[in-house]
Amino acid sequence: MLDRERLSAITDNVVYDEPMSKHTTFRIGGTADAFVSPENALEIEKIIHFCKKIPIRRICLWATAQICLSVTAV
Repeated sequence: MLDRERLSAITDNVVYDEPMSKHTTFRIGGTADAFVSPENALEIEKIIHFCKKIPIRRICLWATAQICLSVTAV
């Protein structure tokens, strides 16, 4: 289960229950438990560390290209 309080302590840039259709080219996609927009490398490191401690199906990295990776591939 997602620990919202712990994740919110890592970054202020987190939105819960965010429709992914707002963030995809074709406006499709389900609801993300948490949509995080880290501001720096330290936040990225902390978020990855957080994700490794919880059962999570995938982690998405958004940059100039939209890339979704399964945690097993990371």
